[in-house]
Amino acid sequence: MERQGDGGLIMEKLVKYIDENEVEYSTSLIKEKDIPDIEKRIGIKIGPCLKEYLIKYGYLIFSSIELYGITGHQGLDSDMIKQTEYLHKYYPKTIDLIALENQGEGDYYLVNKKDHVFEYDSELDEMKDVGIGLEDYILQRFKDVE
Repeated sequence: MERQGDGGLIMEKLVKYIDENEVEYSTSLIKEKDIPDIEKRIGIKIGPCLKEYLIKYGYLIFSSIELYGITGHQGLDSDMIKQTEYLHKYYPKTIDLIALENQGEGDYYLVNKKDHVFEYDSELDEMKDVGIGLEDYILQRFKDVE
């Protein structure tokens, strides 16, 4: 997936990091043509960075960090979709967001259609803008466990 105008990947820093480190990702990937069905299922448009993440990697695991994703094998039954649907059903504040990570004890990280990351504490029912985009969030998480 290319960014208009510069011919480069949208998440160049993340791609470089994954290439240089032992980051696990899926070998069973979805295609760009699958994105509209996913968006229809969860009721949210997928941002360009998240779309690239899903098409290129499916999901990401590095050390103790496990980020949700969608694989070609699991399709609409993938963790990202199931967790997003769960959050939407029980926590209305998450309705415009897609589940990215569960850090335990009701602490979720979610992404919106503009690839901005939010932290949601389900026990306190509080939402907080993390202040960074998807690529920077992933890189920060991975660098925290190096």
